[in-house]
Amino acid sequence: MKLPKINIDRILKQYLTLIEVYPKSIFVKSENYDPFRKEEVDNYSKTGHNYIPIKCYVRNASPEGLVIREIGLKAIGAKELWINKKYIELIKNAEKIIIENIEYTVWSAAVGNKFQIFERKGNLNLVEILIFRKEVE
Repeated sequence: MKLPKINIDRILKQYLTLIEVYPKSIFVKSENYDPFRKEEVDNYSKTGHNYIPIKCYVRNASPEGLVIREIGLKAIGAKELWINKKYIELIKNAEKIIIENIEYTVWSAAVGNKFQIFERKGNLNLVEILIFRKEVE
């Protein structure tokens, strides 16, 4: 029995959410730069405060799904993102990820299992990412 072909792009377009991904910023010498001061507050300023909007399918992670995966974490604030594969490196190198005005743990700051990436089989060209809210320990 042949299964019908699913048009995943058409389905995702109906339920897409914009997430804000802030790329890593760098420190540059500020206008008041003094080579004899060691404090970073006055000597350097951060660049790259603009975010990159990415469309993805976002849903709340269920506690049953987390138990089945044997992650052993609370489900409070956990989100599952279904995202295109081309955005994986941008997500991994992000300084901050914001979904609906709530900040989530990034790849570089994840301790334990607070940021997981699952590759999906087939030609869907999608990746599932499991992230947790930053303030939830």
